[in-house]
Amino acid sequence: MAAEDQGRKGHYRHPFYSKAHQGIEASPVKIQAQMNIRESAIVTLAARKRINDAACRANGIEKL
Repeated sequence: MAAEDQGRKGHYRHPFYSKAHQGIEASPVKIQAQMNIRESAIVTLAARKRINDAACRANGIEKL
């Protein structure tokens, strides 16, 4: 299995972002991280381009 199948680097929504701290550099909206595409079946399908962009958005996944 190739390394790119294990994870994807990119900018993702910050899980602990708070609008109360909007504009503070220590609390960005998006962070750079590596996503484990094996977390769920939907993420795996999106990474393999087996589902379309609308299905990704419906499941709360940003385009991979």
